[in-house]
Amino acid sequence: MAQAEKVKYYKADNSASDSMHANYYKVGKYRISWLDSVKGYYSKNNVRKSVEFYTTKGREGVCTYFDANGVLSKKLTFEGGHMETEQQFNLAGNLIRQIDFHEDGSEEELQFYLNGAKKVLLVKLDSGKFKHAVPLIKQAWDSLATQTVQDYQGYLKNGSEEGKVRNGLKDSTWIAYSLSGQKSVIEKYNNGKFIEGERLDRSPTIHYRQIDESASPVEGLQDLYAEISSDIFYPIDARKRGIEGKVYVKFVVEPNGSISSVEVVKGVFPSIDDEAIRVVKALSNWNPGKHRGLPVRQPFTLPIAFKLK
Repeated sequence: MAQAEKVKYYKADNSASDSMHANYYKVGKYRISWLDSVKGYYSKNNVRKSVEFYTTKGREGVCTYFDANGVLSKKLTFEGGHMETEQQFNLAGNLIRQIDFHEDGSEEELQFYLNGAKKVLLVKLDSGKFKHAVPLIKQAWDSLATQTVQDYQGYLKNGSEEGKVRNGLKDSTWIAYSLSGQKSVIEKYNNGKFIEGERLDRSPTIHYRQIDESASPVEGLQDLYAEISSDIFYPIDARKRGIEGKVYVKFVVEPNGSISSVEVVKGVFPSIDDEAIRVVKALSNWNPGKHRGLPVRQPFTLPIAFKLK
């Protein structure tokens, strides 16, 4: 069967349309379905809307998108149909934001740019959830009203901390002070990237390589699930009904590593949910989460699968 050239029209919501009511259209080779590996979309007045590349797995490579005036507004990068990055541009064509993605589609990190140059890892996300922000330092003044940081460059000093600012980010050695004015923390940075730190307000001094350290099972996740598997009991009523599923249990890891505040945030069946709570409450202690070397309370969500054999 011949491969015919075809024009297909779409509405603004991407649903099919006729030429009279369309917002944009696509031209390509068609036989039962589109045959193109490259798809170009255009507005009704022939302004380029997007250019996308496809394989049998979906979009592949760098796909570009344009605003109503044909100006580049976004680039999406795919590998095997999975989106890896999203870059956004301003009207001058400068990159202003980049989002990287995990394989499950959740955001990994959000990077901001100024005048096309990367300035800061502004927001980090963990499994799609907000983790922490690192703001740019653009301007700063000391206690005598003398400007010490101007246009992202200089030296910041106030009652709580001091250190070099380069490109709006912490650089070299930074010192934090307690409320009494004593040195409490010394940290080293390289253009915004944390290198190492030490707490002087503890004896002996605490050294750390991460500002925030996540709570974790003492023997690792594999042994944790082995512990759960050996302890779990499949509820009889759920077994008789053939009910399976994955329960998401939320709890808090305390500074001493114990587990508290156990609750189901997404359940399957009452007796299964109750069993998941029982098993989690019986777990061994964890390594606590830490902030600047000190143990802190940290929430954690654990999926537990119930599957009939």
